Amino acid sequence: MAWSKVVLRLVIFFTTCSHNLNKRPVSQKVRTIRKGEIMSSMRHRFLSVNIASVIMFCGAMGLPAFAQVDCLTLSNRSPTMPNPVSGSPFITGAYDSIRQVTVFHQNIATNSNVTWEWDGAAWTQVSTAGPDIAGFNSSLTFDMVFDSSRGVSVMLIFGVVWEWNGATWTQRTDVLDPQPLTTSHDLAFDSKRDVVVTFGGRIDTAGNTGNQTWEYDGTSWALLSPGNPPPARSKHRISYDSDRDVIVLFGGLTSGGVVLDDTWEYDRVLDTWQQRNIAVGSTVPPARLFHGMVYDSERGVTTMYAGFDATGTGTSLGDIWDWDGQEWTLRGPTLDGVLLSELNRGKPVVVYDSARQRTVMIGGTLSDADNLVLELSAPPRPQITLQPVSQTVVAGQPVVFTVEATSSEALAYQWRFNGVDIVDATQANHAIGAASMADAGVYDVVVGLAGHDPFACPEAISDPVILNVNQAVAGDVDGDGDFDLDDLAMLLPGFTGPLP
Repeated sequence: MAWSKVVLRLVIFFTTCSHNLNKRPVSQKVRTIRKGEIMSSMRHRFLSVNIASVIMFCGAMGLPAFAQVDCLTLSNRSPTMPNPVSGSPFITGAYDSIRQVTVFHQNIATNSNVTWEWDGAAWTQVSTAGPDIAGFNSSLTFDMVFDSSRGVSVMLIFGVVWEWNGATWTQRTDVLDPQPLTTSHDLAFDSKRDVVVTFGGRIDTAGNTGNQTWEYDGTSWALLSPGNPPPARSKHRISYDSDRDVIVLFGGLTSGGVVLDDTWEYDRVLDTWQQRNIAVGSTVPPARLFHGMVYDSERGVTTMYAGFDATGTGTSLGDIWDWDGQEWTLRGPTLDGVLLSELNRGKPVVVYDSARQRTVMIGGTLSDADNLVLELSAPPRPQITLQPVSQTVVAGQPVVFTVEATSSEALAYQWRFNGVDIVDATQANHAIGAASMADAGVYDVVVGLAGHDPFACPEAISDPVILNVNQAVAGDVDGDGDFDLDDLAMLLPGFTGPLP
């Protein structure tokens, strides 16, 4: 597709929506794609926005039960969480990928030590014991993460480790934390190394913050010494990007009261933190604290929700952002109507439900009862059923690569050569009429959902295949690039004269 057509379609997209919404501004970011751009995560999004997606986007605005940004749907689930709470509830949660339930632990005066599980359809109260944090300052937060290698949810409270195995809570008195006063940190589970990672947090009763990185392997904590650590902070969020093998960090609050808007990544292989400098002209999420952040493995992005802004007045943000390893993309607040107001909250619990392939957000601070269950989902990723095959040809011969895929929606294709988009190669078959030596290399194809914003929707990438192109040689019948006995054997049936 010509880039001029892409720009024209984007102009039509935003013009149409702005007109249909009584000229209210559309705040969704338009991302510029450079021809031949290769993502560090090798997830290249091909741009295919058309009038059909404009109609769907605008028509979905203002719905009370769900709202949709292209193929993303934010839904208000029912039933809501039992025993609604408001204000600043002590509630934390984690997704148990083994039992396929989200575990939430409530701990306030009226619902002390109550553990609930949500399976996507119903709530079950599973415990009335466990960590007691009801008496702590409401400005603090406590996090929980699921350790899939040991099958337990791990909570860290003032240096005390609690673990939930699906039946009982256990206080790990055998595990000592060198920083017993740490709160308002965040936890992430590194599934490649089977360790819980934590960074920063408040380190004393005076509210001073730290910038240490720790790992917990189920037996003990280890203080790491990575290079270039981020500035000290608390009330930030981290998540583990399992595709790129990095811990992603955003925002938080310094000891001096500054709310941050910086993005960092921790590479455990290199043992170093790196601040990600966002490209000039790209949009950066507003500074925030007490937000929610989780890695969406189906879409291959880190998704950030809501939180409190930098005004210091406790104003909550009602937005959704995606981080693809290169830059941030705004998904909300283009969700117009009831759900937009419901998204405005701080301290939400956000988890990724890998079985149902969606993020789940509950709780937080809102003006009314904070028991709403919001879920963000996208159509399933296309499934490639027939991979392209490597080929060897002689220069001048035709080549056809083929891929087959299935999806509940129409598919779009983008073939690539050595990682770079091939112009107009947007069909299930990619043909080369007469291969030349310059065509030799690696080919693959990105399969996505037609008519949708490719940055929001899941996509599939085929196996890479190799095209070998040999120089044409006289008498080379079998196309292996030389004339040998194999070619002579193939020629003999038609030979009528004496052998040379």
